[in-house]
Amino acid sequence: MKKFLVLIMAVALLFLLGCDLELESPLATPNDVETPSASSPVATATPSATFDDAGNTPESTMPSSGNVSNPTGSGNASGGTHSTSKPTSKPTSKPTSGTAKPTAKPTSKPTSGSTDAPSKPEYPVVIVPGILATELVCEDRVIWPFFDMDMDPSSVDKSQLFPLITEIFGNLNMLKFTPDGVSANRVLPRRYSPVGSILEDRTYKIGVDDTYYDLAKALSDVVGSDKVFFFGYDWRMDIQYIGHALDSYIDSVCQKTGSDKVNIIAHSMGGLVTSSYLSQTKTVKASTVITLGSPFLGSDMATELLYEKDFDRIVRSHVLPILGYGQQPRSDSSSKDKIIEVAVNAIYDVSITLPSIYGLVPGESQALFEQPLSTAASMGFATSKALCAGYAKAFSKVDHYNVIGIGSDSVQFNVSGSNYEKVMVDGDGTVTKNSACAGNLFTSNLIELRLTHVELVTDSGSINTIIDLMY
Repeated sequence: MKKFLVLIMAVALLFLLGCDLELESPLATPNDVETPSASSPVATATPSATFDDAGNTPESTMPSSGNVSNPTGSGNASGGTHSTSKPTSKPTSKPTSGTAKPTAKPTSKPTSGSTDAPSKPEYPVVIVPGILATELVCEDRVIWPFFDMDMDPSSVDKSQLFPLITEIFGNLNMLKFTPDGVSANRVLPRRYSPVGSILEDRTYKIGVDDTYYDLAKALSDVVGSDKVFFFGYDWRMDIQYIGHALDSYIDSVCQKTGSDKVNIIAHSMGGLVTSSYLSQTKTVKASTVITLGSPFLGSDMATELLYEKDFDRIVRSHVLPILGYGQQPRSDSSSKDKIIEVAVNAIYDVSITLPSIYGLVPGESQALFEQPLSTAASMGFATSKALCAGYAKAFSKVDHYNVIGIGSDSVQFNVSGSNYEKVMVDGDGTVTKNSACAGNLFTSNLIELRLTHVELVTDSGSINTIIDLMY
């Protein structure tokens, strides 16, 4: 049911988001989890990464089966499609064809293939995906994604259709935060070791729908699969808290590989997580950071969903066709309104409890939300303001390249008091160009690609550009 996953990712801000690495290695257990202090606003912590001699996360295993299967094939969490071209070696030049055409190139970066240009150290690389990026587990049960992606909805008997939809969206309740801003259930993210044999064993996926396979494969061809890591985290939490988890994870990667530093590739909200890490850590262990379509000033897709409750349109355009209400309407069309109601309410009820989603609302648009704000909103808004104020200092600690997508309409709210005008401006379809550049802050080492938000990590030309910048 891959198209159904596309819907859920898009609705819950998949384009602000990314995907989790699944390996043969086990799932993190409570022994691997950092327990927050009593004063922490988050009750469920993201586990730190520790590896055994085989490069796996210790303790218990959790199969990738049950209510979620792991099919092979293309597709991604936010509706894009994978590039069919997989770089198999380090590129010797920038792409000259295809959709990925850099319109700006940092002048300080030597052109690939130059014989007199010194090469950068081949540090281990950590891929930091975005929101919805990681498979989540609660009590030995996979709750994100929360349905069998191999299920063929056309095979569902019409008498079973509404009960099935009710069950699927009812499972969303497991992801809720309480009014006090803590996880309603003990939820753990998948935590895995290096890419390793996953590149050959396509039973597993790099990302919830294998979105990051091509990128991980290309990086592995350059530095080795034992030096490519995928940072899985609980994407529901406050972004500042996730930054703490990334700090611990990078320490573990350095310990495992014997390296004193790593390189970071951060997609979408992963760029904000990386900023949080750079701001908070006492000792930065990152050399080069490449951000890809990161919403440094937020994305009004979050505003659209949280403030306007704009789920009905998405449910009608995506869910209903998948369930058979498309060009050939089902005979039980009377249940359509019930399905819309269940889907819209379930998604909205969860979304409004998650600090991370509020953290993606642009500062200007935050004025639209009523006072007093919920704990989740207060946490998210405070974090987004703190991050914006600290970007210059945070990224001055590393060699930063900013890769953004252009050429696609992206939503923007122009707010005046309690009123707003919703317009479409240039961007990658999810993040506006202005937000991805943090205004004028991240424009010196800027690479503009005529790609959508997801294509920034799936397009072969973009992947070549990323590797060229990093190594």
